[in-house]
Amino acid sequence: MTTLNAIAAELDARQIANGGAGFSNDWAGFYDISDDEAARIAERADDLAGFETIWENETDWRDEVN
Repeated sequence: MTTLNAIAAELDARQIANGGAGFSNDWAGFYDISDDEAARIAERADDLAGFETIWENETDWRDEVN
C-alpha cells in the first residue's frame, strides 16, 4: 500500500520527465476520477503502475452514483 501523495509524486516526476509541466494533483483531469476515488485506489496500489492497473481494470473503487 502507498499513499496518494506518493502516487502523485510519481506521476509528477513522470510528467516532468516527459517534458510536461507536472501533475498538480489533477485527478479529474488525468483520470476522470474524484479525489476520494483516487485515495481508494492508492490505498490498494504499491506504486503508480499499480494505481493505473487498478484504475483501468477494476470498478469497486468508484463513487456510488445515486
